[in-house]
Amino acid sequence: MNGATKVVAGVIALTAFMVAAICGLGVGNSAEITLIRAIISMFVCYFAGLPLGMICEHVIEEHMANYVSMRPAPESTSTGGSARAKTTDGKSVVDGVSTDV
Repeated sequence: MNGATKVVAGVIALTAFMVAAICGLGVGNSAEITLIRAIISMFVCYFAGLPLGMICEHVIEEHMANYVSMRPAPESTSTGGSARAKTTDGKSVVDGVSTDV
């Protein structure tokens, strides 16, 4: 299990806890009953959210692999600095200007 799976499951569990707590207090249940039901719903939804997180993670990895395979990286590895090349007579060329080295 990767971190993204646990994050999705945690978010679903916390959402379930908040919904159960707000609904329980909204209908007039006691705080004890409301918290017990909210905690139970949090645990149930955490374990229900784990497969959903795994599915989401798998889909994202497939899309990223597809994106990379369809758009290969260019062969040049320019770092954004000045491009330095050598001419046939041994002079260095920096950004199109010939200089002596």
